[in-house]
Amino acid sequence: MALIKCPECGKEFSDKAPACPNCGYPIEYVVPESKNIKNDDEPLPKKQSTLNRLLYGDGPTNKSLSEALKEEYPTGQTPSTKNSGFKCPKCKGHNIDLWSNDANMKEFQRTGLNLNPLHPLTPLKTKTIKKEKKSAAKIGLGLMTGGMSLLATGVNKKAHNEYYCRDCGHKWIGK
Repeated sequence: MALIKCPECGKEFSDKAPACPNCGYPIEYVVPESKNIKNDDEPLPKKQSTLNRLLYGDGPTNKSLSEALKEEYPTGQTPSTKNSGFKCPKCKGHNIDLWSNDANMKEFQRTGLNLNPLHPLTPLKTKTIKKEKKSAAKIGLGLMTGGMSLLATGVNKKAHNEYYCRDCGHKWIGK
């Protein structure tokens, strides 16, 4: 383990650290893997992309911001334009609300005797119970396969959330 001098702040830190603990300067700019570690006091030059120089004004550049973005992200997708994740199955929009989270739940009440000594004047107690609904498709598949598919999947519906798309007004049930 060797100590390296940070070119940004001048403090010494371990070569095992990913960045300088004082200022956060990355170690790959301090010690390139192809060169040996030197204990000289002269700092190594900074490696910065054209995009960083344009955004933070760290040096002259002859490229515009759009050219630097194309150079940095050659696929044409910048991080702000990536639309991944949850989307409407009808219009593929991302403007979605959770309509309800108990779509495939069956709710019923069970009444029994109150055996709680702290409530002596209440003879009956009522308890509300929520259960998942059974999937008719899974039951039918279980009958066709002789019950083998029920061992792996069960018979309950797992999709409980109902979603609403604000763009097209479509409602659907998903997990």
